[in-house]
Amino acid sequence: MAAFLWICVCYIISIHSPSGLRASITLEAKTIQWPEKPQPPIESKSIKSEFDGILVSILSLQISDLKIHLARTYGLNVSPSSSPRYSGQMSGEFIPGVLIGLSCFEPNHFLESLSEEDWNAYKLGLEKSNPLLTITLDNSNAETLITPYVFGKTFRQIAYEIKSGGRILKRREIFSFIEGKLLVITAVGEKDDVDQNWIRVDRLISEMTLIP
Repeated sequence: MAAFLWICVCYIISIHSPSGLRASITLEAKTIQWPEKPQPPIESKSIKSEFDGILVSILSLQISDLKIHLARTYGLNVSPSSSPRYSGQMSGEFIPGVLIGLSCFEPNHFLESLSEEDWNAYKLGLEKSNPLLTITLDNSNAETLITPYVFGKTFRQIAYEIKSGGRILKRREIFSFIEGKLLVITAVGEKDDVDQNWIRVDRLISEMTLIP
């Protein structure tokens, strides 16, 4: 009955449109944008852990309820984020010119899933928020094995460039659900810096260990 009434309404609109033109009714596509609420600060500390009888220095990161360990051999510095998008950021000589931002979202606070529908809605939100944005990479390890290794989980990643004056800023974002939470790892910097350190970022992320 509801469907029949809707058809009748559309017919009435069409026959009474000015100049005999039919009115068209379009539904706006779903968009998802990065939440405006600032991320809670990251907790980081250096600890010692025994590996094959040898004490090694470990960088311990606490993001929400997630604890991540990474070998100190990369010489990374962890600092408060310069953007509310991230809980904290990592930088160092291993990835010159690149900042790695870490973000962790509670269920349903950002993307509800990595489905095509939600992912397309996020991409549409990106393009809507910045007309000068160009997406240069969009892939997933769901069907094809690609780097980086993200705790053995399924992920989607996107890279996009934004022109600003004579500069080109580039972001590479990796989305994965870890322990029911959405973890986003972002590599950001000038285009050339991000491109030149792509493999190093892969290596760094792949060597991150999730601690129960």
